[in-house]
Amino acid sequence: MIAERPSVCPLDCPDTCSLTVTVEDDRVVKVRGSRANPLTAGVLCTKVQTLYPDFVHGPGRLTTPLRRVGLKGEGRFERITWEEALDLIHTRVTAAVAAHGPQTVLPLNYAGPHGMLAYASMDLRFFHRLGATLLDRKPLCGGIRTEAWTGTYGTVPGIRPEQAAHSKLIIVWGNNVTWSNLHFMPIVNQAKRSGAKIVVIDPKRIKISEQADLHIALRPGTDVVLAWAVAAELERRGALDHGFIERHVQGFDEFMARARHYPPAEAARICGVPESQIQTLAEWYATLTPAAISVGNGLERNQNGGSGIRAIFALPALAGRWGVPGAGCINGAGFAFPKTPQRLQRPDLVPPGTRTLNIVDVGGHLLDEALSPPITAVFIYNHNPVIVHPDQNRMKRGLAREDLFAVGIDVVMTDSLAYCDVVQHRDLPPAREALRLHRAALHGQRRRADGRGHGRHRRAAGRPQAEPHRDRSRPAHADPGRGGHPLQEHQARDALGQGRARLELSRAEVRRAAAGLPAVRGPLSPRPHHARLGQADHLDLRRAGGERCDAAPRDASGRRAGARPQERHDGARLERSG
Repeated sequence: MIAERPSVCPLDCPDTCSLTVTVEDDRVVKVRGSRANPLTAGVLCTKVQTLYPDFVHGPGRLTTPLRRVGLKGEGRFERITWEEALDLIHTRVTAAVAAHGPQTVLPLNYAGPHGMLAYASMDLRFFHRLGATLLDRKPLCGGIRTEAWTGTYGTVPGIRPEQAAHSKLIIVWGNNVTWSNLHFMPIVNQAKRSGAKIVVIDPKRIKISEQADLHIALRPGTDVVLAWAVAAELERRGALDHGFIERHVQGFDEFMARARHYPPAEAARICGVPESQIQTLAEWYATLTPAAISVGNGLERNQNGGSGIRAIFALPALAGRWGVPGAGCINGAGFAFPKTPQRLQRPDLVPPGTRTLNIVDVGGHLLDEALSPPITAVFIYNHNPVIVHPDQNRMKRGLAREDLFAVGIDVVMTDSLAYCDVVQHRDLPPAREALRLHRAALHGQRRRADGRGHGRHRRAAGRPQAEPHRDRSRPAHADPGRGGHPLQEHQARDALGQGRARLELSRAEVRRAAAGLPAVRGPLSPRPHHARLGQADHLDLRRAGGERCDAAPRDASGRRAGARPQERHDGARLERSG
């Protein structure tokens, strides 16, 4: 029997493409895009359309637990039962905890499919209760940009991508939108047909630069200097919005004192670009309005990445480029919807004094003989660290330790699972459950913008009615799950039914809403109602405990140029047991 079913793409991508899946005898035979999500509008990346059926049902799919029988990294396994797998995991992990304490266990997981339930929920509750080592995952990808955003504007959403169709200037900064943000490209093209100018800032001549009015191919890592130079040139041209700055920006004097050291001529020398390009960029930003900036994650990949991103985010506040459709920064809709992941993850279960390790440094920690307690048991899931982490050879050496017990959980065999002692197969989330959560998030289904609504979806998203674990030390407006945020009143219920919360705010409304922004810990701004600008080269994105949220210097300097990734494993080689 052939049937078509609605679904949502579960891959690691922020766009959550709506799908129409053709199923024959409970097997996926065809995947194509649907228009249920107006942003994705039926457009899918090639890999989902052509490869996903084989990913679900092909020969590489793991269907039984495996036990390693060869050397680590060889990929030689034998099939075992679930009981054997669980008994082996229990025995080895219990022995490791008895010898070194619970912090010898490390959950080495990352975003996986980015789903609210599959990403990090009850799994972290288990490791929190166990007392395992905590892992700071943000520095690997996206987290530094998020810290830069919340450190400047607080937990409010950026403008929705569709608004860029109204922009007269679109700046694509470190974002390869053609391949990594493909649903933004039609919006860019629409704006260009309406007369908008397109500026691409990227060291490489990426695809979108071919149609740009200006491509600034700056040296990698000099984005902060370029942003300072634009700020300094805006000031020289009298293009700063001092009224907006006076009411809503804190740290302006310190920021501009640093920026003035980098006029266009000096910035051009440092960035390796013509001075005229910097002047043109500043002129267009001063005169073309509304102007939108789309920043990618590529800027994070250096030691001052957070500084550069934060300096870029400062530009709309300096020029008053907020409050009209098409003006501001495109930064995702994550903060537009209330979420309370702590109710599932239960961080209150973490024993006091539990250490936190930077995910970027895990390869080094696995090889650190002085680390106490050592990492002797690791769980790898929703992640492929051998491929994703910097310094691949170091990660491979760390996972190859014979005294390290590694458990891998995934849908197919990966380069990282080849180093595991036990591999457990993971089922894909049922399409009906993914669709239910997708509808709850995108279409509302009578959910109100303040987070209250249909109880079934509230429970599915991990939002129980009771609040026994709320951190009472935080102000009420800092808990997105409680509603009452000054921007939430602008999330029209009928707009939620159209696919996403639409925040059409005037400048006056943005200014009024800014008074409710939550305070952000850090050295720059104790007052929550100001955009926070500071000396970007001294920017310190630290947690309360002091962990740095930027690229680790020793990792950045230790990467070996020209290192080739390991060839992909088409499947595990199975040995007969007995």
